[in-house]
Amino acid sequence: MRARRRCRRGGMYVAVLMTAMIVAVIGISALTITRIELRSAEGAKDTIEARFYAQSALEISSYLINKDRNWRTTYSNDSWVAEQPIGNGTYTWKLVDERDADLANDPNRPVRLYGKATVHEALRIYSVLLEPPTPKPNLLSNGGMESGTTGWYGYFCDIGSVTGEQHSGTAALEAKNRVDYYAGSAQTITGTIENGRTYELQAWVKMWSGASIVRFVMYVENTFSQYWWFIDGETLVGNTEWTRITATMTPTWSGTLSEAFVKVSTESGTGEFYVDDVVLRVAPEVNLVVVGGSLRREVLP
Repeated sequence: MRARRRCRRGGMYVAVLMTAMIVAVIGISALTITRIELRSAEGAKDTIEARFYAQSALEISSYLINKDRNWRTTYSNDSWVAEQPIGNGTYTWKLVDERDADLANDPNRPVRLYGKATVHEALRIYSVLLEPPTPKPNLLSNGGMESGTTGWYGYFCDIGSVTGEQHSGTAALEAKNRVDYYAGSAQTITGTIENGRTYELQAWVKMWSGASIVRFVMYVENTFSQYWWFIDGETLVGNTEWTRITATMTPTWSGTLSEAFVKVSTESGTGEFYVDDVVLRVAPEVNLVVVGGSLRREVLP
């Protein structure tokens, strides 16, 4: 009888022990599953944040680009800017010229903007294609010099139409017999420009010999004989190839405008030079606009 009782008690102890082990295993499994689910939830949260921050990087960088009219030289092609903190992570962005990897050689070329964000282990990259807005019309007459010297005059120099040295088309303008550095090819813009409006200027220039710094100069004068000079676009130009010079000007004056002209001249010296494809136009309100439907998620590196 005693042997049977001891056997029963031993069996009960084993059953209790097994039950306790099963409960412990279930508890540990439940805890493990809970931790996995928690990590998974945190990972999903990080991924959502990274996605949001990457798209925010596109918006932030677009704003910065449109504040900087010299962005094509300010930033380097395919080079991430320094990472910046945002929320629980960081973001960065870059510009890529997908045609020839040169941001600065063509002002009318679109670029792709990339935004990248990291939140803990989560990483997301998105991109959009940006392109310049439709250019405003040229406010200068005979900007391409195809009609000889029509619309132009020599400011303390002689000008002439030349062929065989043009940047485009069939002819260019030559400024020669310059009396001083300020002499150059000019065009009257009275009645064309508006007080306080911003304008973009562009010209292609080539020296006859040597090299010199070429620039744009705008002159405005009111009916009280008060005058103002605006100078921009200083660029070193040589005699072996055509060089593009650009400027941004916001002419202002008091009273009523009585005379205004714009000219291309040098910073020093009296060297002869050729000029072609000159443009004066109202500056756009933004430098780049997003191409519709161009947003895409990039493959992670």
